[in-house]
Amino acid sequence: MKKLERNIPGVYDFDEVLDYLHRGIMDMRTNVVWSLIQMQDTVTLAGQWDGRRDGVRCAFRVYEKYIYRRRRGYRLTLTMMLAGRDGRLFLSVVPGASHQYADIDGVDETMDWIRTLADQLTG
Repeated sequence: MKKLERNIPGVYDFDEVLDYLHRGIMDMRTNVVWSLIQMQDTVTLAGQWDGRRDGVRCAFRVYEKYIYRRRRGYRLTLTMMLAGRDGRLFLSVVPGASHQYADIDGVDETMDWIRTLADQLTG
């Protein structure tokens, strides 16, 4: 399974990081990779959850993107979790696809985009 995990330096505020990543994911359609896709090139926020417990703050976001290739439509999902405690942040991103071919068509490019966003935070 492809996934991305990063520790993010404590110089960033939880809300700032969450907003930065959310805007970056929602803007994936402006990336060159997504501009190759002709139909329904929007990313949607399919679900979210935020919570706190014992000093740990956690935010989950699930994004969806529909990809049309090879005369078929595929749904690509992206689950993002950001957790924070005492100024330390941890990011985990896991992609999913509705069909085996979608792995070839979109997951690698999507994870590269998210990796770029995360690398900008980690320096």
